[in-house]
Amino acid sequence: MTRTLVFLFFTQLAVGGAWTMLLVPLREAGHSFFRFNGLLAAACLALALWAGPYRVFGPAGLSALSPQLWIIALFGLCAAALLAHVWAVLSDRIPWDRRFLLTAALAGSAALVGDGLLHRSAQAPLWWETVLLPVFFLTSALFLGSVCFAMILGHWYLISPALSIRPLRRATRLILVSLTVKGILFGVALYLYATAADPARQQTVRTFLGAGGFFLWARALFGLVGPAILSLMIWSTVKIRSTQSATGLLYVATILVLIGELLSKFLLYATSVPV
Repeated sequence: MTRTLVFLFFTQLAVGGAWTMLLVPLREAGHSFFRFNGLLAAACLALALWAGPYRVFGPAGLSALSPQLWIIALFGLCAAALLAHVWAVLSDRIPWDRRFLLTAALAGSAALVGDGLLHRSAQAPLWWETVLLPVFFLTSALFLGSVCFAMILGHWYLISPALSIRPLRRATRLILVSLTVKGILFGVALYLYATAADPARQQTVRTFLGAGGFFLWARALFGLVGPAILSLMIWSTVKIRSTQSATGLLYVATILVLIGELLSKFLLYATSVPV
């Protein structure tokens, strides 16, 4: 279980971070911001791949390549593109740094879609799971990455006071949009599993109404309700250009989101319900 949680958490954090970095202009934030965050995202992917639960080769050896190989390869491409992005930033190859970063974001997103498809129920997956799980994985990545990397961006205003407010405003918008989608998916997932033509899936949702619901409602409180309140407060501080207040609120939001996303991934592993 631990390997699966580490893999899910750090791959989504890295991919969401790559998309968030695309919202920040290089000339405004400076080389140090992209060097730090690019290496951080690449390190997250390296840790995830090291702890990854997927078995690439079957018992027959090289002739029995598992489908997980493509996911691992895409995440590897994402990590390589992030390192290439850092290299382009350090060597002032401005036209290439964004291309490498976009390549990392796209490759990582494709890997998350594949990872989501692999998490469908092994017993007769329903058609809506084919859509719900990849969207859930992508939205989780954008939400987790935008909150954590926006917090780092907020800290950069202490280093570069002349940094424009636009990057932080864009990151905050991404937080609000991804959080809204996650809230909708939360309700949709519970409804679909509760009304599915499968007694096992219905029973899983019923357990949430009893003692088993502790983790679900803790996930909703820490991962959705709390961040929603804080996100609105962050947006208010960003509008008045109070970057220090926004950064302080982002620190609190990051803690809540980390707890909420870890609980979300635990519930996915334990119940196969993407909440």
